[in-house]
Amino acid sequence: MHKVNDITGVYNNKWYDTQHELNLNKDNTFIFYVKEGLYSDTIKGEWKIEGNQLLLKENNNNPIYKTIKCDTCSKNYLIVYDIQNKEKMVAFYKAYVKDTLKKEGDIYLFTELPENTDSLFIESLGYSSLGFKIEGNKSKIEVFLSKTGGNLLKNKFYIKGERIKSSNGLILEKTIN
Repeated sequence: MHKVNDITGVYNNKWYDTQHELNLNKDNTFIFYVKEGLYSDTIKGEWKIEGNQLLLKENNNNPIYKTIKCDTCSKNYLIVYDIQNKEKMVAFYKAYVKDTLKKEGDIYLFTELPENTDSLFIESLGYSSLGFKIEGNKSKIEVFLSKTGGNLLKNKFYIKGERIKSSNGLILEKTIN
């Protein structure tokens, strides 16, 4: 039977332009850094042991939005952020008035919405999309999108001594306790 203190530590796999680093913390949280060619990601979540299997569950934040009344605004403005790091991001939006598409396009820093916009749909590659109704004009609408679950965690992970092996063949070697 594996114990938490035996499993905690840093596990690595580096090969050419591919790098995986899994940090298993004593409080049963993990951080998984993934770099595969030009793709890179940081996955955070919780882990637990079932027999010889290591179960990794990503912390998913649901996308949300908030409306801030703006006395100095002449229209509604839309800003989109990554929910984890609160940084502005590029996204695609569709603005509707009475179920009729009035405007669509990319949001870079912020965008001004058409007058009387009453609902929005926001999406960005690799993130959960969000649609919602809005009321009134002269507001700043902030949308916070969350990343969709990565394919890496869909694999099964097994504990083999000082290694963690995934069902897709990835082998992570323990480097730090």
